[in-house]
Amino acid sequence: MPLTVTEFRVLEALARRQGHVLTRDKLLDLVRGDESSSANASSMSYVRRLRRKLEAIDATFSRIETVIGLGYRWKDS
Repeated sequence: MPLTVTEFRVLEALARRQGHVLTRDKLLDLVRGDESSSANASSMSYVRRLRRKLEAIDATFSRIETVIGLGYRWKDS
C-alpha cells in the first residue's frame, strides 16, 4: 500500500502507542514537528486518508479510534 511519508509516520506514531490517546497537536508534533494553528485540520486529514487506504485493503479495519474532544488512539485488538 503506498503511503506518503507523513501518513506512514502517523501510522507509526499511533501503533507504537497502542491504547494511548494522542491529541491532534501531539500527533502532528511527533510526525512533522508542527505546532501551528492549522494542526488540527492537518492531523484530521492525514488520519482520514490513512483510514481510507487501510479500509481499501480491509473493509473491517477500525483500529484507529477517534476520541471525541481529545484526539486519536490505536485500539488494542
